[in-house]
Amino acid sequence: MELLDTPMDLASLRTGDAEAFAELVQLFQDRIFSLCQSVGLRGADVDQAAADIFSAVYLALPGFDGRCALGTWIYQIAFRTALRQRKRDARHTHGNLPENLSAPHASDAVEEAETRENIWRCVAALGRQTAMIVKLYYQDGLPLPEIAEITGHPVGTIKTILFRARRQLSESLARYKP
Repeated sequence: MELLDTPMDLASLRTGDAEAFAELVQLFQDRIFSLCQSVGLRGADVDQAAADIFSAVYLALPGFDGRCALGTWIYQIAFRTALRQRKRDARHTHGNLPENLSAPHASDAVEEAETRENIWRCVAALGRQTAMIVKLYYQDGLPLPEIAEITGHPVGTIKTILFRARRQLSESLARYKP
């Protein structure tokens, strides 16, 4: 079953049940942390953004109408909140790139780490929103309609953003080849 379609006790969540909310946090926290990192947040900034996201989710749960999957709705909140946090954070630094964007021919751990750093630097240079869309598609494996719903863009726009991002990444990474 897809994470975004995971059944949760909505009635308990809407009434502020602490156990139900703790279960929701447990289920989504890794994805939320990863999403925050995809826009370049690091360390305490990731923790702060995740706290802000889960706080916003908790406060908004009574109004969740179920028109989309709970996970999609949480990602929508996370997407907007992480971008706001990133705008506030002037101390942006780059970290490791998610596992499934690593180089296919890295021969040792040092080379692989350098390659990941270069890829992450290139992804971050694409811009906050594009970097997050790349992360949602390639790392989280979300389908285009879900990403469109999360970001508020049409599917065609998401396809265009991903196409341009791939082209820009290819050009940028060509400069880092030994």
